[in-house]
Amino acid sequence: MIYSIIRFATFIGILGAAVWGLTLLNNSDGYIILGIGGKERPLSILTVVLLLAALLIVFWLLIELIRLCLTLLNFVAGDKNAFSKYFKARSNRKGLNALSNTVENLASGDAKGALSQAYKADKYLDKPALTGILLAQSAKAAGKTKEAEAAYKKVLESGTGRFAAVRGLMQQRIENGDEETALKLAEKAIALKPNDIETINALFELQVDAKQWDGARKTLKAKAKYEKLPSAFVSRREAVMAISEAQKIDKEAEPERYNDRVMLAHRLAPSLVPAAVLAAQVKAEAGNIRAADTILVKAWNAGPHPDIAKAYGALAPDETAEARLRRFKVLTKRQSANPETRMLKAELFLAAEDFPQARRALGNAATLGDTTRSLSIMAAIEHGEGADASVVRAYLARAASASRGAQWVCNDCGHVHSEWVSDCGSCGHFDTLDWKMPAEAADDQKGLGVLMPLLTAGTGAEDAQVVEDALIVDPIKNS
Repeated sequence: MIYSIIRFATFIGILGAAVWGLTLLNNSDGYIILGIGGKERPLSILTVVLLLAALLIVFWLLIELIRLCLTLLNFVAGDKNAFSKYFKARSNRKGLNALSNTVENLASGDAKGALSQAYKADKYLDKPALTGILLAQSAKAAGKTKEAEAAYKKVLESGTGRFAAVRGLMQQRIENGDEETALKLAEKAIALKPNDIETINALFELQVDAKQWDGARKTLKAKAKYEKLPSAFVSRREAVMAISEAQKIDKEAEPERYNDRVMLAHRLAPSLVPAAVLAAQVKAEAGNIRAADTILVKAWNAGPHPDIAKAYGALAPDETAEARLRRFKVLTKRQSANPETRMLKAELFLAAEDFPQARRALGNAATLGDTTRSLSIMAAIEHGEGADASVVRAYLARAASASRGAQWVCNDCGHVHSEWVSDCGSCGHFDTLDWKMPAEAADDQKGLGVLMPLLTAGTGAEDAQVVEDALIVDPIKNS
């Protein structure tokens, strides 16, 4: 209580002196006249400022002297810890001031200043968890990774703030590329605080990168619980993990395990194209063509894709073009307005050499956009109907420089993949690929190599033969 009264009196005194000084400065011409011992003495403004500073120092010394006297009285009165309390209180004041400066410097972006103040706070305050974590964060902001790691380890040794320290070390390891150690630290952090969302997400990503699918499934369930994720989202993630696991299994050595993972992926996400294609292959290899047919038809209804059409064609590889055209009606009569369906129908008619029907199936090519596939189909139709070679070459030239159309594109970084993968080859993010048109800047895989030689081919019969050999083929086998 007495310290509060002294601080208040000091504040009032400083405030009164400041008001008095400002009043004198307002009425003076550079000098202040003081009456001392009945005489007037002119003082310069600099002298007055120095006197005020000296007065503040005297006030501060007076307060410390009063504190010391009170401490002495307490000691005489029988408090043996009076002096230790006095010095501890003094250290706490210095430490709290340094702590405040650390936070302020971190907020303002002064990492070096924050680190300097954090060391002072750690020196004066006996709060290792608080000062150690701030010290680690300041060191990290200043680029002193070794000092940051040492601070986190010191926090661990103190026995308090263990979660923050373990999580900080985990982030350090992730940034350093040591994912193996980061994974172990993430598991420890989750054991200390099971509901921390950021740590759960970090653990999930580390487990996926390490292909620890069993652990990733458990972490995904925790993630779904605390983030309240939709069941469809969780099922798809589990399906992607199952299909990724299947792709790493030796199919010949462990056929049952491979089949189990594939069929699990398909049950969890029937519309996932790679899962549907592999599940159909599993059923076909087991002799159950009808089940394979059903799987692919349902996947096509969910979203037409060339890989589905290719797998559907593989169910009867030796059938004639006419038989294939009839069998594929179960696909082509559905999603009829979809560009993929229209191009598939056109290719089937091309294989049967029914060029007018192929043109009708394709419809208005402009609505499909200028893609390699749509322009190549138009070139084949023109060639089949006996158009001039220059017309065919014009379509092929456009096809060679056109976009490849829809592709597997990462939703996070926009990277284009030639085939589906569980994690993006560019940013490394898990389950971010969708079948869609890439951004123009990312679509750098233009044209098809098989058509490139036609751009420099000669004219006449030889040119026509090259076009025929390149284009009049079974399009399903080359999708």
